Amino acid sequence: MIRATGILLAAWLCTSLCSAQTGQRDLTVAGPARRALVIGNDAYQHVSPLRNAVNDARDLTAKLETLGFETVVATDVDLRAMEQAIDGFISSIRPGDVALFHFSGHGVQADQENYLIPTSFELRDRASLRYDAYSASKLQDRLDEAGAQLSLVFLDACRNNGFGGSRSAGGLAPMNPAHGSFIAFATGPGKTADDNPSGRNGLFTGVLLETLEQPGLELTDVFRQVREQVSAKSEGRQVPWTISSVLGRFYFDESAAATAPLPVDDASIELAYWQSIQQDDSREGYESYLRRYPDGTFAELARLKLERLDGEPAPSAAEVRVNPADGADYVWISAGSFTQGCVEGDSACKDDELPRREVEITRGFWLAKTETTVARYKAYADRNKLQMPPFPGYIAPLLPLLPPVAPGFNLGWKLEDHPITNVSWNEAKAYCEAAGGRLPTEAEWEYAARGGRDGEPYPWGSNISRDQANFGADNGGSGAAEGADKWVNTAPAASFPANGFGLHDMAGNLWEWTADAYASDAYKGGPAQDPTGPASGTDRVLRGGAWDNPARALRSSDRNHFHPAAVNPWIGIRCAVNSLPE
Repeated sequence: MIRATGILLAAWLCTSLCSAQTGQRDLTVAGPARRALVIGNDAYQHVSPLRNAVNDARDLTAKLETLGFETVVATDVDLRAMEQAIDGFISSIRPGDVALFHFSGHGVQADQENYLIPTSFELRDRASLRYDAYSASKLQDRLDEAGAQLSLVFLDACRNNGFGGSRSAGGLAPMNPAHGSFIAFATGPGKTADDNPSGRNGLFTGVLLETLEQPGLELTDVFRQVREQVSAKSEGRQVPWTISSVLGRFYFDESAAATAPLPVDDASIELAYWQSIQQDDSREGYESYLRRYPDGTFAELARLKLERLDGEPAPSAAEVRVNPADGADYVWISAGSFTQGCVEGDSACKDDELPRREVEITRGFWLAKTETTVARYKAYADRNKLQMPPFPGYIAPLLPLLPPVAPGFNLGWKLEDHPITNVSWNEAKAYCEAAGGRLPTEAEWEYAARGGRDGEPYPWGSNISRDQANFGADNGGSGAAEGADKWVNTAPAASFPANGFGLHDMAGNLWEWTADAYASDAYKGGPAQDPTGPASGTDRVLRGGAWDNPARALRSSDRNHFHPAAVNPWIGIRCAVNSLPE
């Protein structure tokens, strides 16, 4: 059944953080139409029916209409009716409109492509997805071509293995937002969401409806609250995920732009910054305050505190301490300078490793001695009631055919002394924060990886050898450590000699996430202190090279980059911490 009220409201709902920088345009101004298409499917014929998707569609439609949206709702639609509804929605969009699309129902991913499932769908083979379901990428492309000023897409289509009672087959894959798009998923990539059969609405859409009742919330604020509330109600099992390329502010309540609270004044921001530093009470915190507020209200107090801290002994170079938060050994990396980028005469040098520049790391930090192991990640997951990382979607159909351990896959996570893999940037960041730390910046990582050998391409020198290079594909094929199962391509943590700073496996084994967004020209600008990546960017930087890489990828300067939601068997974690107890 399809019900329309006036002009079709086109909006592809996507969940992600929206940029709301000062001076950007306000998207609530009069002029553009607000158009939405809301679809909810419960009555599946060949897979498990759902309970709340139709309720989601009807309740969200009613709410959007009170917020000024012209809506069309479609419920329990087969493929033909879904295509007709989307075709009509796209044709109604005019350049400059706000377009919103919401889908509640089953969703499936195959080969990193997401499909929205009509009620008539029957999974016979992989080709049936392409011809009998609706591609989310196709929807995104059509919204982009329609010229909407803002496209919002909400996909509450992750309700567990759609072919078993929730809303997705293994969870949906990440998507790249077109310009001016905001994509929202009910849960993170590869994860599943709750249909909430004991309630009226699915967990995600139910919380969204509650949040939209609150006046004056900007798009970013809405989904921050949705994320927090869904996570709390699911005890951390379901955390909504967003992707955004939005410029400007968008308020669901059109009257909110005029009544929204004014920005917090600078004095209040400085006070909050000072209070947060006192909680940490570290040298780095007071130094950070003085760099930001050299003549601030608390500048004199900060200088006095630093004078007192000067009397305390700093950790010695290469000192090792146990981090009580994760139980891992961390090595002290003293402040210092190094030349970032590929070294003179390096024939493997790439453009994004240039120009070489002198970089100063002004503050020492602790860096994990090895990559995070399966055992430590398991302990973290158990403490926080989280699932272990899944395997990439493309491996799932092959699992019945594979031996107990398969190339690059520590199936069942049975080898607990090997490093954890298949973790996204978001998951790596969350792990390090739970360990009381953070991901290292790209500059910190390269400084630590070089181990004091700035003028040489590898952490151990100028030439590559089997014993030193860990795994490179140029250097022995599969790269399995001696004695390890021949099908396992990673080796146990610390299988190879440490570098000059006492850090193991900074080259080979796995690529490691860093904190920085990727830019091919990040090194331009000459000498720098504590450089970080660009303020924004689609991908995050990876460093170190993995078990399947050629030797050139094991150089200290080599850079790689992936989307922060990427999950692969050649990516792992190494955390940095600013301070540790003696």
